[in-house]
Amino acid sequence: MKLKKRLLYIFGRFVSGLKFLLGKRKLLNFRMKDKYTPHRMAVAAIIVISLIWIYALILPPYLGVSDDGTFRKTMEGAGLSYIQEDSSDMYNNYYVRIYKQEGSSLAGFKNSQEFFIKTAVFLDNLVTKDKFFDIRFLAAIYGILFLPAVYLIVKQACMRVTNFSEATAITALGVFIFGDITYITYFASLYPEALWFICLVYIAGIISSLTGKYTTTKVLFLTLFGIILSLSRQQCWIIGIILAGFFIRGVFLNRSFLWRAGCIFLAFVLSISGLISFYLLESDFTITSKYHSMTRGVLFQAKNPEKALEEFGIDSSYSVLANTSAYDYYPQVLPEAEVLQKGFFDKYQPYDIAVYYIKHPGSFAGMMDIAVKSVTNLRRSFCGNYEKSAGMPVMAKSLFWSGWSNFKERSMPKTIGYLILLLVFIFLLYGPRYSYRMNIGKQRSSNLMLEMAVITAGIGLSQAVITIIMSGDVLLNQQGFLLGASMDVILFFITAELLSRLNILEDRR
Repeated sequence: MKLKKRLLYIFGRFVSGLKFLLGKRKLLNFRMKDKYTPHRMAVAAIIVISLIWIYALILPPYLGVSDDGTFRKTMEGAGLSYIQEDSSDMYNNYYVRIYKQEGSSLAGFKNSQEFFIKTAVFLDNLVTKDKFFDIRFLAAIYGILFLPAVYLIVKQACMRVTNFSEATAITALGVFIFGDITYITYFASLYPEALWFICLVYIAGIISSLTGKYTTTKVLFLTLFGIILSLSRQQCWIIGIILAGFFIRGVFLNRSFLWRAGCIFLAFVLSISGLISFYLLESDFTITSKYHSMTRGVLFQAKNPEKALEEFGIDSSYSVLANTSAYDYYPQVLPEAEVLQKGFFDKYQPYDIAVYYIKHPGSFAGMMDIAVKSVTNLRRSFCGNYEKSAGMPVMAKSLFWSGWSNFKERSMPKTIGYLILLLVFIFLLYGPRYSYRMNIGKQRSSNLMLEMAVITAGIGLSQAVITIIMSGDVLLNQQGFLLGASMDVILFFITAELLSRLNILEDRR
């Protein structure tokens, strides 16, 4: 009896508190009705994120991401080298901020990321003239480039709601997600993740904003960031094709000859950038990746490895390699070994792996489940955020503004079901209002929101699929980065839309 009274008392206090908060919320919304705009909320978001970025990357103790051993090609292209001689200081354990300049030119780029690095080196030389490269110059370029993207995405999300309280919640969520230390520290590194993330946010923000003014300018910037993203790495070639499809869809939105000709031309440009990336850029996937595509992909998910090998014409004796990795402490065989060259590697190509997954959707679903789990936390668990001089333990991670990363790691669902749920929500929220031909008012806005979400999801999914085909599950945490980032962007817009719908329901009562 006492327990029941206690529970009733607690419930009563909760209801009273909720009524109090709702009353305050209505009063706050009434007072702020004519004082806030989505523009001001977006400006507030970029101010806060710029302070986070400056505090974390520009002021001591400087934060970044240490080299996991993949910087070499990027450093060579940019004319950089390490100053240190101790490999334990150069890889994984500590973030390296200062590099030696071996000489570089603004000409001759192997990929779009190299342009930004060389620009940062040029600016460093212009300011310091000391022949050393401080990676904070690169962090500054990325940070300045990122702020307009944040403005776009937060403003568009805030435009989905009508009240100050909901807009404030959306702005806070935007800062919480997009200002997270996991994303920000990539700015002070030679990984492509920073550029990928910035371009993704721009693409989502621009597509969702095409209902407003300056449509032509926005379309040109969408093309620019699509080209930058597709040329950042060979695996991103398909992003150019995906965005080209969006412009082909745009042909049907306006009967103007100039508009239609422009859409076709930009679709052609994006397609060409994708093909250039595919045929001319150097792949990050190696013979080791090819080994893992079979051992940590096909055979990893196959219920009967011997039968799976037979589909490729490979002798069943190779089934002993199932689930093995070239990075095992005692690998069964190295990918370069002669025994694998004939009878194993010569029996399959990426195309054959893709066909296998089409024939075995259950195996592919299992790999996608691993992909979602791998990209839930986008931090490199074996890479530190601090310089050695900061006196922190090896591979130490910064806890500053890491709430979103910690939440995802500890509480976010880590299965393919979470991805499916996001996709279902997309179509439930935007699908009923979608019209293939409608080009005005709410219909156009709903069209763009759905297409933005689909393209964002397509970008992330394409990178996960390519990584699975090319290297199994081994490189998903790195090469599948865009899947994790795209899920964050989609979740942000879904939250904004839900707040908008709930507010409509309240007004009707």
